[in-house]
Formats: sequence, C-alpha cells, structure tokens
Amino acid sequence: MRDSHAWMQPGDEAILEFLLDNPPEYAPLIAGGIGMHHTNVERRCRVLAESGLLETVSEEVVYRLTERGERFLATEASERAELGPEEQVGRDPGEAAGIGSV
Repeated sequence: MRDSHAWMQPGDEAILEFLLDNPPEYAPLIAGGIGMHHTNVERRCRVLAESGLLETVSEEVVYRLTERGERFLATEASERAELGPEEQVGRDPGEAAGIGSV
C-alpha cells in the first residue's frame, strides 16, 4: 500500500489508478469507471492537478443542440430528404463541418 498525503481523500488513489491504466479521460468517465459521483471526481481532479499529480491536456469543449438540430431530430427520416436547402443539414462540406455563419 502506498503512503498517502494527509490531504488526500479515499477516492483520490482510485482516480490516479484509473488514469494509470487508461489514456487521458473526462472526469465523468473516470467517475463511471471507479464508481464515484462525477462532481466529486471533478473536484478531486482539480485538487490532484493543483498538487501536480494530474495535469489537464486540453480545454473542455461543451456542445449543445441548436434549434436547427432539434428540428432535424424531430423530423422523420423519410421527411428529411424533402427538406428545403435551408433546412438540410450538411448540404455542403463547410456546413457539415460547422464552418461558416453562426
């Protein structure tokens, strides 16, 4: 058994071990892998990073569904082909990649 620092909490070692066996991962997926609540894992990962035991490797990107995305999902597959050009999703490569107007 490893010596733990006095400030460490019981789940900290599980977080570290999970990341030893897995590539960089999002805190919610770490939480699922070790059976801890994701908010606890997110908080402890920040503490572990501040202590130098973890590091962030990228900025978190958060997406949300647009109104257009909601309309797309609400449309039956057979009706999607009938949508006009302004309603078609990914009608050109730039638009499919999310490049262009916002």
